[in-house]
Amino acid sequence: MKSLKLLLFFCLLGYHLQAQRVILKNRTGTETSKKPVPGNENRIAIKYNITNAAIGEFPISAEYAIADRYSVEAGIGLLHGNYLGNLIFGPFALISDRWDTPKFNCEGCDLSYKLNSSFFIKARYFYDDSYFKGSYYSLGISYRPYLGVASLQSASGLSQVDWYTKVWELNFTKGSHLFDDEHFLLDLYYGGGILYKNMQVPRLTSTNQGEVLITEEATGFNLAIRIGVVIGYVL
Repeated sequence: MKSLKLLLFFCLLGYHLQAQRVILKNRTGTETSKKPVPGNENRIAIKYNITNAAIGEFPISAEYAIADRYSVEAGIGLLHGNYLGNLIFGPFALISDRWDTPKFNCEGCDLSYKLNSSFFIKARYFYDDSYFKGSYYSLGISYRPYLGVASLQSASGLSQVDWYTKVWELNFTKGSHLFDDEHFLLDLYYGGGILYKNMQVPRLTSTNQGEVLITEEATGFNLAIRIGVVIGYVL
């Protein structure tokens, strides 16, 4: 009778251990790991692009995994001045003009910026893993309308005009999602973009009362290199 009880005890113990092992395997996809693999159960990530501060944009976004290897991301941002672009190329630089573009001729002007908003949307394909893991290709479109005021103090008084640079961008990037733990991720990417600019450019003109500011419309295309770091949290 005692031997029968011992045999029954070990049978029940073996069944209990096997049941635990099956549950663990169903949760993680492996019998040895005790943590869920990032992305296998969670499909939404909240992200913030650190490097876009260089172009005066402070965006927050949400990325959603719509299929095993595909995701979409959409975001909005607070927009100020394009600091890096203005420093390297100037505030109204164009590589390719669609029509005759007035040159930026505002020596002595003071350019100030207004706060505005931006938005973007992009699609990703994870080619070596699924959900938010691994490396990806991305295609995106964004809109950044930079606004500001040009001021000139001259003998005839203070002259002011509103200016803008409205930028539509189509970009293609390659990147990787790196996980620190189950939730925190680091998104590193590089690529390029084609920019279409619609601008209202401030210019100086001479009148009988002295120099005053006017504006002229300009449109054209630019090319851009995109290198970035994004931090995120998978919900």
